[in-house]
Amino acid sequence: MKINFYLPSFSLSGGVRVASFYANELAKRGYKVKCYAPRFPQRPGQEYSVKKTFRSLRRYVKNSIHYEFLYAVRELYPLVEFCDVENFKEKGIESADISIATSWSTAYYLNKIKTNAGKKVYFVQDFETWGDSKETKISLSTYAYDMKKIVISNWINKQLIAHGFDEGEVIYNGIDTTVFSNTDKKVHAPIRCLLLDHTGKHKGTKYGLAAFEEAKKRYPRLELVMFGMKKSEIVPREIEYHENIMGQELVNLYCSTDIFIFPSINEGWGLTPVEAMACKCAVVGNAVGCMAEIGTDQENALIGRPKDIKSMADNIVRLCNDRELLTKISENGRLTAQGLDWTNSVDKFERAITLK
Repeated sequence: MKINFYLPSFSLSGGVRVASFYANELAKRGYKVKCYAPRFPQRPGQEYSVKKTFRSLRRYVKNSIHYEFLYAVRELYPLVEFCDVENFKEKGIESADISIATSWSTAYYLNKIKTNAGKKVYFVQDFETWGDSKETKISLSTYAYDMKKIVISNWINKQLIAHGFDEGEVIYNGIDTTVFSNTDKKVHAPIRCLLLDHTGKHKGTKYGLAAFEEAKKRYPRLELVMFGMKKSEIVPREIEYHENIMGQELVNLYCSTDIFIFPSINEGWGLTPVEAMACKCAVVGNAVGCMAEIGTDQENALIGRPKDIKSMADNIVRLCNDRELLTKISENGRLTAQGLDWTNSVDKFERAITLK
């Protein structure tokens, strides 16, 4: 059986990593799997023109990231064929028994393919309404498509129902604890906080930065480390920063820190806090995404409200002053992550896409 995954890009985003993991696991089970992504950024209504200097430069930069990703993932997911195409038109993509969209933009293009796509599946990894008004209107329309929907959290289903769409089958993201683990956990001196740098406003990076700065005023012996696909303008120059990392390098980063700051305002799931938990990094975050599903305040995380800088800073300082609580949160977080077994998730995903 042939399965095609439609990726919005070849990048190190959490959504692309999860889809690539599923693709590789399905290939292990005997399916012929290909992952397609456009060679250059392709979003409905915002196609880029090579004739304009600025846009050409942007395409060049994106293209460099694209091929860097291809080089890396071919080692991580060796059983999958990753194919870059000019666009998502039928002539550039092989026929398949099952075709899986992994974002609103890829769902839009997959819906336009009328032949040789087989069963169409919409793998919804967030409720993607954070673009401009034109993008939001298109993204909302994709949830009404005649496709089998798989969602990664109950929160996404609540959003779908609230907007008048049918809900999807919930399958939590798993975590590979053979990769994401920390067998020799120790509290660092000074205590190190970790924060994801992301340009999406819904990720709340600026609130995480503000909470850290407030916490450092009250607990000066505190350090901040940040990571992301590309350093954004709001990141202070003096901050230790890790760009575009994955695999063991990412695991080492989690293990080198003590507190993971999760400031998202809304989130479909949130891969990074679960990875941090698996590496015994205590999560201080908000009750959104995975933390609303698997987080229990004062047991496996310290949880507050989105945009509440003071509450988040209070929780960071609390962990700094209470090593017993820090150890408890770290250990319980690890146990929680271990319960999110990828094999179980892949079993459910396979059944969902193959059942008629």
